[in-house]
Amino acid sequence: MRNELGKSMRRKRPADSCTYELGSGWEVLGAQPPCKMLPDPRVQRTHHPLGRLHFLPRRVDTRSLVAMRRLSVLLVLCLQAPSLIGEFSATDHAFLERLGGSWILRGTLAGRVTTHDVTAAWILDGLYLELHERSREADAKGKPQYEAVILLGLDPATGEYQCLWLDSTGGGGLSPTAFGRGKRTGDSIPFLFRDADGTISFSNTFSYDTDAQAWTWQLDNVRKDGTRAPFGGVRLTRQ
Repeated sequence: MRNELGKSMRRKRPADSCTYELGSGWEVLGAQPPCKMLPDPRVQRTHHPLGRLHFLPRRVDTRSLVAMRRLSVLLVLCLQAPSLIGEFSATDHAFLERLGGSWILRGTLAGRVTTHDVTAAWILDGLYLELHERSREADAKGKPQYEAVILLGLDPATGEYQCLWLDSTGGGGLSPTAFGRGKRTGDSIPFLFRDADGTISFSNTFSYDTDAQAWTWQLDNVRKDGTRAPFGGVRLTRQ
């Protein structure tokens, strides 16, 4: 008699039997070559419509299991990351949105009255707000006396706003001293900049005037003892 897979259903002695891999640790005995002898005739046997089946235990690769667990955890964190960003941005992203657009900056910086043009727009799929600041005063070559590129973002892990300030006063700006961080208090963000040793050296507080729909920046040098010396104060109004 033959079953639906064409394998013999006759009983055979273990020495005459062949094994064929079915997967998941099971093998079926049949008469077709190629064959391999069962190494241990004491293997537990059971009956199955496809033939005589034997459960052959296999070694578990613990390293593969650990790697799979780590991959699963990493996948879960990646899937949760957008929701974490969205949760933080839902309450605070709109505050930075008020800074988007074109502005005229007027005030005093380093003891000089000045006027700058500032434009702000979201970049990188709305993850960062980029400000481009140019002074209307020009140098001998007709270039702005002062120019800066400022990046503002949100850190959902700490609940802080981030600020990277690069300007034309000198190179080497991609250093820890160019980064400021601050938590919003009401309608203000006090960005604190630190020296290489971690002490606060400069402060720039962004404040929004809801009634006037304008911004002010209060800039202060911070001494080692924590006292402040005003560096400047400016007001940004819509163009």
